[in-house]
Amino acid sequence: MDRPLHKGAAAPADPFDPPMQPQSQRLASALPQLAFALISLGALAGVVAPRIEARLGHKRDLERLRDMERVRTALERYRVAHGDYPPSAAEWSSSLDADFLSPLVEQGFLAQPPRDPRNEPAFHYRYARYAPGTYGCVGSGPFFVLGVKSFEDAEFAARHVGWFKCIERSWNSEFAYVTGGGAALE
Repeated sequence: MDRPLHKGAAAPADPFDPPMQPQSQRLASALPQLAFALISLGALAGVVAPRIEARLGHKRDLERLRDMERVRTALERYRVAHGDYPPSAAEWSSSLDADFLSPLVEQGFLAQPPRDPRNEPAFHYRYARYAPGTYGCVGSGPFFVLGVKSFEDAEFAARHVGWFKCIERSWNSEFAYVTGGGAALE
């Protein structure tokens, strides 16, 4: 049975409550534990972060392929409506340009301008419209080339190369993925 404490009497020791240590001793004993926890978290981040980034890169690569299909369809619909493909600036129009494929957006063939998920010099889209017969391509009118400059996932890139080639030029080596329309290799 518990006895009441009298004035000046010490409380009985609790076997589950360690005796109070000076603050410097508690801090000194906590530092190795804290260091171990930080090192463990750093190692875990070093393993997990690259995997997360790889998954995000793969997701962006899938988005790039969906964009190519969407843009290619819009270009063909534009050609049916106008008898030609939209013009390109100089040799190449790039998704880095503010007005990239703007006729497709202005005329309702696309809801918004196509932009690479990262849209920077290493990762962007390119489009070119060529006159009939350019580079030996055979067709009834102008043709276009549409490409993804780079993919992030090397395995994904190896499985999704696309293809567009004429007698005098192959765009396959210029892009991670390339497609085109309006011309054929004969």
